[in-house]
Parts: sequence; C-alpha cells; structure tokens
Amino acid sequence: MNSPRFHPAPFVKFVLGAFAITTLVAIALAYYIQQNLAETPQAVFPAVGLGLAFLYLAIVAVGHSTSRAWIRRGDEYAQLYAQERKRARQMRIVNDADKQLSAILDPDQLPDQVLRIILERFYFDRAAIYLMQDHRLLLASMRGYPADLLYHPERVQARATEGGLIAQAAQSGKSAIAPNAQIDSRWIPYGPDDTTRVEIAVPMLARGRVIGVIDLASDRDDALEHSDAAVLESLAAQAAVAIENARLYAAARRNVWKLSALRSIDHAIGATLDLQRTLDLLLTHTTAHVADAESAGMIVLVQPESKRLRIAAAKNLGAAFVEQFNLRVGESIIGRVAEDGVPREVTDLARDPRANLTGCPQSDRLASVLAVPLRAEGKIIGVLAVYTRLPHHFDDEEMDFFVTLGGQAALAVQNAQLYERMRLQAESLAHLTQQLDESYTATLAAMSAALDARDHETQGHSQHVARLTLAVARAMGITDTNELLAIERGALLHDIGKIGVSDAVLRKAGALTPTEWEEMKQHPLIGAEMLRHIRFLEGALPIIRHHHERWNGSGYPAGLKGAAIPLAARIFAVVDAYDALTSSRPYRPALRHAEAMAQIRAQSGIEFDPRVVEKFSEVMEETAWHTVRGENLPRAIAPVH
Repeated sequence: MNSPRFHPAPFVKFVLGAFAITTLVAIALAYYIQQNLAETPQAVFPAVGLGLAFLYLAIVAVGHSTSRAWIRRGDEYAQLYAQERKRARQMRIVNDADKQLSAILDPDQLPDQVLRIILERFYFDRAAIYLMQDHRLLLASMRGYPADLLYHPERVQARATEGGLIAQAAQSGKSAIAPNAQIDSRWIPYGPDDTTRVEIAVPMLARGRVIGVIDLASDRDDALEHSDAAVLESLAAQAAVAIENARLYAAARRNVWKLSALRSIDHAIGATLDLQRTLDLLLTHTTAHVADAESAGMIVLVQPESKRLRIAAAKNLGAAFVEQFNLRVGESIIGRVAEDGVPREVTDLARDPRANLTGCPQSDRLASVLAVPLRAEGKIIGVLAVYTRLPHHFDDEEMDFFVTLGGQAALAVQNAQLYERMRLQAESLAHLTQQLDESYTATLAAMSAALDARDHETQGHSQHVARLTLAVARAMGITDTNELLAIERGALLHDIGKIGVSDAVLRKAGALTPTEWEEMKQHPLIGAEMLRHIRFLEGALPIIRHHHERWNGSGYPAGLKGAAIPLAARIFAVVDAYDALTSSRPYRPALRHAEAMAQIRAQSGIEFDPRVVEKFSEVMEETAWHTVRGENLPRAIAPVH
C-alpha cells in the first residue's frame, strides 16, 4: 500500500481557525481585565500576549499533528472504499455472468456470449475462445477482429500454435500474460497489422481439466489491471462449467432424440411392411441428426447377382443423380464400404478421390460424408450414407449412432424382402390351392355326371341341384366360402351311394318291391361310408347322409325330425324334390313349374322345413329357374379356365 501524501489545504484551514480562536480569546481576556481590574499593571499585558502567542503555537502544533493523522486515515479509508467498490463491481460482473451463462443451454451459443460479456466490462479490443477437441484447441468464436478475418478464421486459429500464450495457458492450466506483447516472444500476431499492446490467455477449467482458452488482447497499455486477472479466471471457470453443462444437456437431448428416433423407426418397421416408407423415414431421422439444413443422404442396396449398387432411398440428392447412379461393389467410398463392411468418412469431398458425386446437383455444396454398412445375417446388403454441407468430423458417438441406424435399415430391408417372399409364396400357394379346389370340384362334377349317366333318366340332375342349392343357401344367409363349397360338393355327390345299388333296382322302370326299396334306401349310408375318410369332403357328408330325411321325421335313413336335420340337408331336400318333380320319369311326365311349386308348398311343415320352402320360393321367383335351369347362378368357387 502507498504512504499517504501531505495535503496543505486542510492544514491552512486549521491554522486560520486556530488564529481566529486565539484572537477571540485575547479580545475576551482584554475586556475582562478592563472591566474587573481597574489598575492593571502594565507588565501584565505583555505576559498575557506572550501566553496567547504560546497558546496559538501550541494549538497550531497539535492541529498540525492531528490533521496529518486525520488526512492519513482519510487516505486509507478512501483506498479501502475504492477497493471495496472495485470488488463489488467485480462480484457483480461474476454474478451477472453466471446468471446469463447458466440460462444458455446451447453449447454453440455460449462461446460468443462469453466474449460479449468480457468485452462489455473490460478494456479489451479483441477476444477469441478456443475449445479442446480431440486434444486440439480449435477456434470456437471470435470478436473484435478485422472484418476480413471473418472469412479467414484460420489466421486466428494459427495463434493457438505451440509456444504461444494460448498454448501455454492450455498446457499449464494457468493464465499467461504478456504486459508488453510487442516484445514478448510468446506473442503471435494475427497479421502484420496487429497492434496488440497487452494480451492475456486464460484457461477454462472444468473438473480439473482444461476444456479451452479465452484469449484477450488490447491496443492500450493500461487495459489490464492486476486484479482483473483473478476476475477473468473466475469468468473463465464459470464459462467452462456452463459449456460443460450445456454439452451434457445437449448430449442428454441427443440421447433422448436418438432413442425417440430408434423407437419411431422400430415402430415404422413393425407397423408397415412398406419398405420405401420405412427407408424414407429412416433417412429423415438420419439427416436431421447432423442439424444441417442442406444435409443429404441415401440408402443403396447390393444386387447380389450383378454386384452393382442400387439407390433404394435418397434425400436432397436430386432425381438425375439417383437415376444415373452407377457403381459396383468396391468402387468409390460407398462401394468399398459395401465390399468390406468398414464404416468410412470423408471430411473434404472436394479433395478426396474416393468420393463420387457425378450428376448430383448440389455436389459443390456437400463437404463431408459418412458411409456405414447395412448388415443382415452376417452379410452386407447395402450402405447408408449421410452428407453434410459444412465440413464435419463424425466422432465415435455419432459413428455408433449411424451404425445403429444402418442396422435398423438392414432390418427393415430384410423384413420387407422376407415379407415379399412370403407374399409371393402365399399367392403361389393360394393359386395352387384354388387350382386344387377347382380340380376337386371338376373331379366331383365328373363323378356326379358319371352317376347321372348310370341312371340315364336323371342325367344333369346333380349339376342342376348343386347350383340351385347354393342359391338357396346364400338366400338363407350362408356366406362362408368353405361352408358353401361343402354344400356344393354334397349336392354334387348326394347320390354317390347309388354305386352300391344294383342296376336292376336302380334302372327298374316300374315300382320297386319292398325288398328293392330297402336296398335303395341304403344309398345315403353307403355314400357317407365311402367318403368319411376323405378329409376335404367331410363338410359334404351331412347332405349325402341326410338328404332323404323329412321335417316330420318320416324320412330315412335315421328318421331325424325338424331342426335335428342339418340345415344343408334340409335345403337340398327341397331342391332335390323340385328337380325330381320337374323331370320326366318312365312312370310319369314332368310337372310344370307352377304345379311343382304347389306340391312343394303343400309339403311345407310335413316333408320340408317351412323357412326353407319360403326362401326357395323367393329364389325361384328372382332367378326364373324354371326357364334357364340356373345357368346364370354362381358356383361356390370360380370355374377353371
């Protein structure tokens, strides 16, 4: 601390004050003597004057000493006050900076805000922040430098070279100060016009490690006071903590975004088998991750036979580029990744011969690329490539994420290809099944025709009743294809059991004897027994076994009654009876449609189910069966062409 200086003005004031006081005392004393001591010796006055003079001198002496002490103490108080004001200002700077920096969560914005705060509160002309990346100091922000350096930041970046103030601060973790920069060997000018007089490089420490350096320069000799270094170090520490927190927050947000992206892609893969939609969604998430408005990407698939690459999805690469894309496995960076499955990046596409963007309309605006393989079951089936507009180095975290996205893309491709194979197989199987069903139906039709031919008087009978039975079944609400198919087959084969009836009985022109009738009544059981072991004809058995049952229980072979008779058999019984009535027999001519319908209605509730008779009548009116014999009615399955 400096010694207090003597200030004459207060002392002069004190002397004048003492003189005034002594004069007043002398006047008062003289007046007192004159009034109270009439005969005062003459010698008293000199003595009194001398005493007053000594009193004056004593007062002056004491006053001088006292005033010097007061002045000294005042100087000390003034210095303490100034120091406290400066400390308070510094505390405000630190506190205000802490509030402003802690409110910013974007790590890319923080460096510039730190420089703004410092330049507003200290006498520096230029400032720059360098952040540590991959053990290198890289320029993050700069302020106050000449405008032409905005287009040549590498000149400012060059100041962080080994041996300079910035590098020294980063290596030592302590501030490096050049109070006279022009003659300091550590000073590295940004160019021939650099007029820096004072420079300080302050390390940014977070958790005991240097994450960057703040470099400050001024063209004034008195820009940096001794106490400013401590404040700048506090600000640097705050900035380091704020940047680290912002990075952690950004990393947490990226992780959440990654999980959300992977979940969206997983959901897309599970919710749709549309490969194009899934790959487009994946590319959207991929390009969004690099936070570049003009970023681009593509997914290429390997053609196993030709070993060529085909673009399956692309974003921001142009239709012409996609159309003329022509690479083989092993060619360019994309082809090499497709060949060996090793992820690769190119940070400067303009100078790297491995890149091939021929025909891409924005190839001159793409600076970097990362290509990762798509693996499925140990094989490389394609490549995911993402391009950035600005030069970009993909760190390990980004590389892992894009490799994961590549795995998702491979899974989507694999699922889509598997689905496509399964779909084609299913279509082929369905076609074969349809052909088989139609073959079955054609075989059954041939069998029924053979049966009808054996009983020449009922030729075509089975085909007619099958079509009409299906029409009535649909009218009664039966829509299941398998059930309709079973009804059609049962109608075609209803008399298959007549194979077991002798020709003498089957073709007898006259009435049958009781014995012969008993033989004839066995044909439903014979037919059911013949077919019961054929699985695809199981649904046809109810008609074959029970088409001669009667609603009132008077039928055969089981004498079933009412709803106990299967519905298909009840429908067929009405149709079979109508066809028999309208067909000529040796023993009677065919009835007209109206006569046959009258007899059918007469047996409603006796031989036939009344509800079936009602629906049968409606179908006959709607289809005009008696005029076209049902040729216009659909079958249960489409015929073979």
